Amino acid sequence: MVFNQIKRVLHQTVQVRGWMLILCSILFFGLSSYVVYYLEPGNFENPFNGFWYVMTTVSQVGYGDYTPQTPLGRIYAVALYVLGIGLFGVVVAKWVDAALQFRQRKEEGKLRYYGKDHIVIVHGSPRARSTIKKLLLDEAIRIVIIDTLPTSPFLHSRVHYVQGQPTDESVLAQANILQASAIGLFASDAAADEVGMDGRTLLIGSSLRQVLVAHDREVYTVAEVANESHARHFRNLGINDVVLSNQPFSKIMTQSVLENGD
Repeated sequence: MVFNQIKRVLHQTVQVRGWMLILCSILFFGLSSYVVYYLEPGNFENPFNGFWYVMTTVSQVGYGDYTPQTPLGRIYAVALYVLGIGLFGVVVAKWVDAALQFRQRKEEGKLRYYGKDHIVIVHGSPRARSTIKKLLLDEAIRIVIIDTLPTSPFLHSRVHYVQGQPTDESVLAQANILQASAIGLFASDAAADEVGMDGRTLLIGSSLRQVLVAHDREVYTVAEVANESHARHFRNLGINDVVLSNQPFSKIMTQSVLENGD
């Protein structure tokens, strides 16, 4: 009967929201520190020693430098074993779960980037990945990739992934393009021909330019072009530089971004 009641309490505790659970834990452990001190003031001497005893008990470290000497103190210690250890375990599990969810959301491109002076790379194609590797040789470089892939195409501590269509203004805002130092537009390999590749890149470039112009912001932008005859359309749009796909692309793109970015 008692075991079922404890099980029900712990089950309900797991369902509590994270912030509420942390608040309840702080209150419980804080009050317990004063309770053990109140029950045995001569033994614990001050509330901080009571707090030390509570935390070493619920974390199952148990240094043994403080132990309750009276029956009431030992009864409360049993309560700490039953409730405190369970509560502490749930809090730790919540923290671990939150960390795992944060990592998962980051890899899935669901988190906004708040940094500045970064380089935005649109499309995680093999050519883009080669360029990213070269850019990361500079330890000051931070990169944000925009793509529609379910997870980040490039895992690195200085690479942030944003999932979504690069023509979507909310996705561009998530990548914080207004604070970027440079933008690299890579042609998508999903297109069937050069017209499709360059048309898609041009549409993305148009969306980028609309956002930048609307906020009176200039960010150096370089685009990959599959067909040289299409280059003039990109320049007319306001794209600063174009690089042909059949050139040593990653080297030229890297040099362009590093030399012309703010």
